[in-house]
Amino acid sequence: MSATAVALRPELTASDPIRSMTGASAYLLGAAALFGSVLFYCFTNVVVHEAGHLICARLVGWKPVALRLGSGEMKTLFTLGDVDFQIGKRIFAGSALAYADSPKRYRLSLLIFVMGGPMASAVLAGLLLYAALLSHLGELPESWYTAIFLLFCFQCLVVLRSLWPTSTGASMNDGALMWRTLRMKPDDVSKEYLSHPFHLSLWLFRRGRQEDARQEMGKIFSPTYNDTFTRAYWAYWLHLLSESGLAAEARQEVARGIDGAADLESRLTLLDSLASLPLWQWKPALVADALSYIDQAIAEAPDQITLQATKGGLLILGDQIDTGLSLIKTVQEKSTTPSDLELAAYFEALAHFRLGQAEKAAELLDAAIAQFPKFSLRPKIEAEIRAPARNKPQ
Repeated sequence: MSATAVALRPELTASDPIRSMTGASAYLLGAAALFGSVLFYCFTNVVVHEAGHLICARLVGWKPVALRLGSGEMKTLFTLGDVDFQIGKRIFAGSALAYADSPKRYRLSLLIFVMGGPMASAVLAGLLLYAALLSHLGELPESWYTAIFLLFCFQCLVVLRSLWPTSTGASMNDGALMWRTLRMKPDDVSKEYLSHPFHLSLWLFRRGRQEDARQEMGKIFSPTYNDTFTRAYWAYWLHLLSESGLAAEARQEVARGIDGAADLESRLTLLDSLASLPLWQWKPALVADALSYIDQAIAEAPDQITLQATKGGLLILGDQIDTGLSLIKTVQEKSTTPSDLELAAYFEALAHFRLGQAEKAAELLDAAIAQFPKFSLRPKIEAEIRAPARNKPQ
C-alpha cells in the first residue's frame, strides 16, 4: 500500500483520537443537557401543580399560606405576600397549604382546592400538545416534535397518577383526597373545617399577629366549650399563650371558659383537658400550670380517679417522682377504665426508670406494651427507657 493511499484514508490519520474524544465529549455534554432539562421539567411540573392548588384556594376564598417543594423539615426561601415558598428534601414532591375562611360550602370549596393541582397539570399537558402541533405544522422546529410529544405523554401520565386514588400511611394523593371529600359525612365535614381556623391561628400567632390569631380562634369556640373536639384546640391554645409569655391572657381565657361551663361535669372536663395537654404534647415546662388546673378539678371532685391519673402522670413528667408514683399505684388499685390503666402502666415504668431502677423499668415497660400496645405516649416513654441500653458500649 502506498504512502499516498494511506494519507487519503482519514480513519488512519493521527488526528482520529482527538476527533473521537471530541465526539464522546459532545455526547456526554448532550446527555447531561438532556438530563438537566428533564430534571428542570420535573421541578417545574411540581411547581405548576402546587400553584394550581393555591390559585383555586384563592378562588374559593381560602387563605393560601405556603407552597412547599419536598418533604421533611422545610426552609423558607422567600415570602410573597402572605405565602411562604419553602423547600425541603426530595424536591420532586410538593404540597400546598391553605385554610378555609368560612364553613359555608366547605365540602365544595375543599373539592375545588384539591382539584386545582390536577387541573394545572392538565393545562400544562394541553400546552405541550399545542406546542407539538405547532412543531408538526412547521411553526416550531420540526426536530422538536418528538421531544415535545414525549413530554406530553409523560404529562398525561402525571395527571392520571394524581387522579388515581392512592395513599401511603396518613398521606393521600389528590385522587384519594377527592374521593374522601365526596364521601365525608356532615359531622366529619364540620370537624375538619374546625381544624382550619385553628391551624391558621397558629400560623398567625407565630408571625406575631396575635389579635388576628385570636379572631381565628374565636371562630371555633362556643361559649361553653362542650364539644370534645374544640376542647382539645382550646387547651392547646391556652398553653400556647402561656408558653409565649402571655400567661395573664391565658388565665383570663381559662376563667371565661370555666365560668361559661354548663355544669360541673363540663367544668371538670375542661380542667382535665387543660391539665392533660403537657402529657400528650410532652412539654414538661408546662407542668406547673397544668398541676394548678388538675388540683382545681380534684378539689371539686376528689373521688374521680381519672383526675388522679392525670395528676400522677404530670408529677412524674415534672420529676416529682415519689408523689406521682404513689398516685399511679392508687389509680391501678381503684380504676377499671382502660385509659387510666394504660397511662398508669407506662408512667409507672417511667417513674422507676427516673428513680434509677432501669431493669425494673424495662420489665414494667414490656408488660405495659404487651397489655396496651397502642398507647399514644409509648414512643416517648419507650425512647427514654430504652435509650441507655441502645447506647451502652459493647
